[in-house]
Amino acid sequence: MLLVLGLGFLLVVLLVVLVLPFRSVPGDAEAARDDLKVAADALRAGDIAAATGRVESARGHIDRARDTTHGIGGDVWQFVPVAGGGVRDVRHLVEALDDATAIAEIGVEVYPQVLGEDARIVDGTTVDMATLEKVVSAGRDAVARADDASVALKAVDGTSPVIGARLTAARDEAMTALEPVNDLLAGAEPLLDVLPTTFGSEREMKYLVAVLNPAELRYSGGANTALATVRIADGVATFRDIGNLERAPGTSRALYWKKVPGNPFHQRGKTRIQNATWAPDWSTSGEELLRAWAKVTKEEFDGMVAIDVPAIASLVEVTGPIDVPDVGTVDHTNLTQTLIGSYDRFNDIAKRRALNRSLIPIFRDRLFAGGQFVEKFQSLGRSAAARHFAVYLRDEKAQALVEDLGADGDLSDTEHDYLGVFSQNTNIAKSDYWLQRSLSSDVLLRKDGSAQVELTVTVANSAPPYAQAGEDPRTGYFTRWSESAVAVFLPRGVKEATVRRDGQTLTPFVDTSAGRPFLYQNFVFAPRTTRTMTVTYDVPRAAEVRGDGGLVYRLDADPQGMVTPESLAVSVRFPRGYVVRDRPTGWVRTGPSSANWEQEVLAESPRWTLAALPRQ
Repeated sequence: MLLVLGLGFLLVVLLVVLVLPFRSVPGDAEAARDDLKVAADALRAGDIAAATGRVESARGHIDRARDTTHGIGGDVWQFVPVAGGGVRDVRHLVEALDDATAIAEIGVEVYPQVLGEDARIVDGTTVDMATLEKVVSAGRDAVARADDASVALKAVDGTSPVIGARLTAARDEAMTALEPVNDLLAGAEPLLDVLPTTFGSEREMKYLVAVLNPAELRYSGGANTALATVRIADGVATFRDIGNLERAPGTSRALYWKKVPGNPFHQRGKTRIQNATWAPDWSTSGEELLRAWAKVTKEEFDGMVAIDVPAIASLVEVTGPIDVPDVGTVDHTNLTQTLIGSYDRFNDIAKRRALNRSLIPIFRDRLFAGGQFVEKFQSLGRSAAARHFAVYLRDEKAQALVEDLGADGDLSDTEHDYLGVFSQNTNIAKSDYWLQRSLSSDVLLRKDGSAQVELTVTVANSAPPYAQAGEDPRTGYFTRWSESAVAVFLPRGVKEATVRRDGQTLTPFVDTSAGRPFLYQNFVFAPRTTRTMTVTYDVPRAAEVRGDGGLVYRLDADPQGMVTPESLAVSVRFPRGYVVRDRPTGWVRTGPSSANWEQEVLAESPRWTLAALPRQ
């Protein structure tokens, strides 16, 4: 008996000795977590040295904690009844923190190569494919580490006596902290799959770059002013400036190409390549342009990039002023006005076309010059949100990534309420430079989730007086008149609508584009005049009806890439007896059952949700 008691006492002493080092684990884990938070802030601020130092400090703390939890003491204690569960949970938490630290180590290693001031992954028009492959490999490692961290955290049981609640809280906090990392890596994972092939790792890739002029509007944005081709093989890009489409070889004659299914804007028979981009969705207009280009060149291309002059001006804001031949120095404040708002200054057509051709080199040089890649991508992201920039790729996986990044240039596919008004120039003029548009939507919801909408569209032509000799011809470069087919793209399910304009009530034909109904009206905008139309229609699924009788109203809106951004005001009224409970930032309650939103500059595609419950 004494022998048994003695052995038991020795075992207890041994276990105590083995567990003593565990006292340092919480401190090391806490210090590592704090280091990683500071490192993330430093990395976002571009302070690589500070971020690296903090990550190295975190690694030291984590290595000490892991040596303790995964040493002989941890190996023994995890099998001890009752206490073993807590030890296993601590081990899992340390494993997750180890993975998080590894992700941070990957981040501080990759960031300088890709986005740092001295980054050389892109040098002029060349992508360093060896560095790109390293970045892709590092990205895959980060994805695997994030998966491992999630598995470790899910393994934390949290049922141990005394410390179970603390471990559960630590697990939940770690899961919350890991969530944005997982989201980021989940978004980046498809990029890892397509980046090398996009830059020609397997074969030469061919892309079109279309520079758009919003002084002559299309439903997709501006008219195609200039075109360039980009060929990329093993990371080396070769640009060829095609120039102005009206004079480029093969583009001035009427062509026939097979239409994109479901595109009502494709003209029957032969048409010119300039008419390829009438559809508002760039997945349609981009494909139409590529098909037209294949007819011109007898060569298939892999995708296209559309960028307009205001988007180029935004890039110039990042990179600094430039010198333009025959113009002088311009910056982001006057580039748009100088290049597309000054036709009177360049009544020599040859000079005007030379000015248009300068847009391609400006875009190429400003985008691919070394440094400031974060700021450039952010600039293009803002331009894409305002529909001044779009990318269409024929590869479905690559295009899915473009869509995830919000750069696909397609209209919202919401099944609920929707707003999108677009103009198509019809008098071959550059006078849309002066168009100003305001939209006002009055929504009256019903208890079944349907709604009656009254949308008022006001368009003003603020053009100055005609500056050339003689009478304004009402067409061409110098006219101040704008003629437009103003289209209202409607919510899905709308079958008919009425239009009030010029003292008349009309019932226009409702067509569909990419599954979305639309109608249009032709207008003539004389200089210094304003025209208005009011469109009324019923939306069958404006709101979701919840089980508790509540209504969840959803509205998406898309802007057109105009020189002067349009304004938008929305008023939503729920049925009598409902009380607005949840509303997005910027929405103001105007009564128990109503809310308004107003924005003078619609520079993105907002997606809103408002909820109301019946008054109890």
